Amino acid sequence: MTKLKICGLMNEEDALFCKDTGVDIIGFVTEYPLDVPWNLSREMVKNLIDSLEDARGKSCIVVGGDADHALELIQYTKPGFVQLHYQETLDDIRDIAARTDVKIIKTVPLDAENRERQSGTADIGECARRFAKAGADILLVDARGPENVTKSGALDVELFGEVKNATNRLTMAAGGIDSSNILDYLNSLHPDIIDIMTGVEDRPGAKNHPQITDCISKLR
Repeated sequence: MTKLKICGLMNEEDALFCKDTGVDIIGFVTEYPLDVPWNLSREMVKNLIDSLEDARGKSCIVVGGDADHALELIQYTKPGFVQLHYQETLDDIRDIAARTDVKIIKTVPLDAENRERQSGTADIGECARRFAKAGADILLVDARGPENVTKSGALDVELFGEVKNATNRLTMAAGGIDSSNILDYLNSLHPDIIDIMTGVEDRPGAKNHPQITDCISKLR
């Protein structure tokens, strides 16, 4: 069964709604190095994760930066997942994997130059394999990268397919997905996890509860 991640949560009401309705991964953007409207301080995120109580294992912090910064945030907020969504390298992934038990989500860069910079190869499949070997548990293909993080766009279906076929790791799809097209992505891509942020928002950080419920019902 494909799981659902809802990202960009900013308040306790939405976080608890996601918990109570069965969202599988509950995402909080934390001290991201670029100016994005979902960015929260580590103190705010810790309080939100603490509010999830016995479901804190579903929480995910979305970060950007080197391994030391990510590990600081992991140790402070104690999430179940960390999503590396900036310019993290193989060494960063290895370091985080060696020093924590948190599940690692790593975004596969959209462009060849960034794949080369982060993994040492521009090839999509080989990049995914290197991320997996370094310790990534989940590989994310997202229409958003650091260069267009505030914009919504269509998921690169071809890139997603290459990543999915390259390893035995779980694959996550994100970008342009909402309740109206979630079944199209589910049936065409067969992702292990679907990640939605703006597709279930009335405005940045304000989640639309009926739309989340609709997405859950379609995946179940």
